[in-house]
Amino acid sequence: MVTILTRNEGDEALIQNASHCTGLMGLSVGKLLFQDKVAMRDYAQFLGSSFAQGIFLIADLPKRYNIMAIDEVSEETAQRRALLQGDNQQRMLQKLIQSIPNVTVTRWSDFQTPSYRDNLSVLRAEYAKQVAFRESVDDYVASFMRAHEGKIAGRRAAALAVAKEYVLDELALLTSLTTQFRLPVCQIYPQNSFVEDVLRDHSDIEGLLHIAPSGRLVVRPTVQSAL
Repeated sequence: MVTILTRNEGDEALIQNASHCTGLMGLSVGKLLFQDKVAMRDYAQFLGSSFAQGIFLIADLPKRYNIMAIDEVSEETAQRRALLQGDNQQRMLQKLIQSIPNVTVTRWSDFQTPSYRDNLSVLRAEYAKQVAFRESVDDYVASFMRAHEGKIAGRRAAALAVAKEYVLDELALLTSLTTQFRLPVCQIYPQNSFVEDVLRDHSDIEGLLHIAPSGRLVVRPTVQSAL
């Protein structure tokens, strides 16, 4: 049996009053949890029953930066591989939501709006000039890339420089998309999110971005399997 549990104090109350919100769940392609049909079925039901509108957002395009960094391939090759993973994820999800009319599946390209491009430009500029922000991003990227040290040995600095674009891209889109919906957006993710952390730690940057006041990530439901 798989059940959805919330992790933070106050999450249950938020969910009980979330019928006026859009629930949005970003999905990193390649993550094992998001390939689990049973878990994703339960997440789909959670979105459909808790929110006025539920949206799965497949984060396929940013994955190209990790592929480029780890496998040392061209951006064209990396993007093709990332989009193929996105296609596979979308096919699985579309089958799972057939009986849940208020849940839809979207792709990264659906939200690459002018606001997203503005946010990305701001974040790249702030990364270049703000030491504290740059260190936050670099520390996060380095922690992720530790699992791939064998593949990036001898070119670690270059690999991290490419992989950091994944983080900036994600920050740009997950902040800007909150302005694209009529209802307040409640972004959910099973773990702590770097997006939430960086907005808390660098409020000066948040003030430069297109972001709805209600767009903070506030719910982290987790899947727990009970055998």
